Amino acid sequence: TALPAILGHVPAGASTHQIVHYGQLIQS
Repeated sequence: TALPAILGHVPAGASTHQIVHYGQLIQS
């Protein structure tokens, strides 16, 4: 997966929320 790349693109303030969202998309 490209989680490290996603983490680098998402602002720290929204990282947690976005990680959960992207995580669900990846799992789908």
